[in-house]
Amino acid sequence: GGVDVLVNYDYLLLGTGSTYSCKPISPTGAHPTLEARATAWEEAAAELRTAESVLVLGGGPVGVELAAEVAAAYPGKRITLLTCGGTLCPTLPARVGTVSATWLQNR
Repeated sequence: GGVDVLVNYDYLLLGTGSTYSCKPISPTGAHPTLEARATAWEEAAAELRTAESVLVLGGGPVGVELAAEVAAAYPGKRITLLTCGGTLCPTLPARVGTVSATWLQNR
């Protein structure tokens, strides 16, 4: 078994792959049009801007990119990147994960 860890956060980003079945990316009953989705994107961006901390779930390429985008856009924001593996971007050459981890840790 694994170890249970409590992680506090203000904003959650799911970096679990390259397809999205939830708001605000894909149409839903609450956001059926592009205009409605654009409004949801702006609301999500505003929440992210004001969050003190961000939790990114997923250490693959999508999660790493999300964490890097947040780190670049909001220097000093506390970001936690959780992955189930021992390395980042495990489907890519090992150097990618090492360089990604170093870059993120230096931000």
